[in-house]
Amino acid sequence: MNVSSRSTHDSARDAGVRRFVASWRRVPIGQESPEWCRLEAAFGHLGRRRGASARTLRAIGDLEPCRMTDLASRLGMSPSTTTRAVDRLEAQGLVVRLPDRDDRRSVKVELSPAGSDRLAELDDQTEALLCGVLEAFTTDEIEAMTRSLDQFAAALAEWSSIQDPPVRPQQRP
Repeated sequence: MNVSSRSTHDSARDAGVRRFVASWRRVPIGQESPEWCRLEAAFGHLGRRRGASARTLRAIGDLEPCRMTDLASRLGMSPSTTTRAVDRLEAQGLVVRLPDRDDRRSVKVELSPAGSDRLAELDDQTEALLCGVLEAFTTDEIEAMTRSLDQFAAALAEWSSIQDPPVRPQQRP
C-alpha cells in the first residue's frame, strides 16, 4: 500500500471510528445496569469520570437547554435524584440553571463553558479509548458494528417506549 492510499485508508478509518463513537454515545446506559457498570469500570482511569455525573453531563449536552423533567426522563432517574445530580454539577461550575421563559414554575439546565469543556474532554478520552479497542477491527467491521449499534439503540428505544415503567424493589427500613 503506497502512502497516498494509506492516508485515504486512515482517513476513512478515522471517519468510521468517529461514526462508531457517535453511535456509542446514543446507546442509553442505565445507572443501575450492572452490565453497563462493569463495562464502564473497564474504562479504567475514566471509570469515575464516566459515572453518573458524566452521563448527566452528556444528557444535558444533548438536550440543552432542558427542563429537569425531560432530563430525569432521559436518564431514567427520579426528579429528586436528577435534581441532586444537577446540584452537584452546578456546585462544580459545570452547569447553570436558567428560568424557563415558557413556564415560570420551571427551570432549564444547560452546560456552562466549563461543562462544555469537561464534556469535550470526556468525549475525547472516550474516543481515544475506543479507538485503541477498535484497532483489532477492520474499517468494514467497524462500519458493521456501527450499523448494528445504531439498530440496537433504535430497537431498545422502541421497546422501552412500549414497556411499563420498571418496578423498583421496596427498600427495607
